[in-house]
Amino acid sequence: MFTAQERVYAYLNGLPNKTATQAEIANALKMPPGTVGGACAYATRWGYMTKQQVEGSKRPLYTLTDAGRKIINDATISVKKSDPEHKPQEDTNTPSFLPTHRIVVPASEPTEPTVLETAIDNLADALVGRITAVVDQKIAGVVEGLVARQVADSLAKLTASITKDKPKHLPRVVVLGLHKQQMQLVRDEFDDLLDIKFIHVDDHISTLKSAVVKAAQTFVMADFVSHSHTEAIKSTHVVPVLVRGGIGAIKEVLLAFVIEQNEQGA
Repeated sequence: MFTAQERVYAYLNGLPNKTATQAEIANALKMPPGTVGGACAYATRWGYMTKQQVEGSKRPLYTLTDAGRKIINDATISVKKSDPEHKPQEDTNTPSFLPTHRIVVPASEPTEPTVLETAIDNLADALVGRITAVVDQKIAGVVEGLVARQVADSLAKLTASITKDKPKHLPRVVVLGLHKQQMQLVRDEFDDLLDIKFIHVDDHISTLKSAVVKAAQTFVMADFVSHSHTEAIKSTHVVPVLVRGGIGAIKEVLLAFVIEQNEQGA
């Protein structure tokens, strides 16, 4: 029997372009949206599917990767090896996107599941989707914590290697998109290394433009600012660095910038 993951992979594998939205997958497979969402989140994180946001649409497209196709192909081969002499029956009720040899139905048994069996399957799929989503969130939190700790350790070593006397002119950078608490955390770690001008997303556009033209580099938290902000920066002929992620990501990028500036000044 197919798992929720395998059913999603098999459906996409049967499409000409291997691409569909979550809603299309859920409708085609008659699976709960939460289950499909969990399956897509898991598959995207581990490289079995890619996620692409289409301009003008709120629904992203999910595309099956080579790794995802390998999983469904391996599953098919596994079933063939486990029953090499059995020839799969042709089941006209089987959707075209599912390999028919995965479903073995003895002629003497009913092919339609009971209401209770269907309810149990739906409940199991929903639980798998929920558990997958929670595990993914936990993993993301652990990874970000590890990145933040590594950045902090690297900063401590870098600061110790620089002269004890604070330089008169620190490289000036602009950071757009952090909230106040995040600003203070970044300021505490980089105060001796960078002259950081923080811009809040609610600040006036003119303030943003004035700041970026005076900075050596501009960093934009791409997941938390609007398109109008990036366009305003580009109108000043400044090319911003787009940072994906949270505070751990901006710390890592700022650290790399400090190291680069330090090497150039050596």
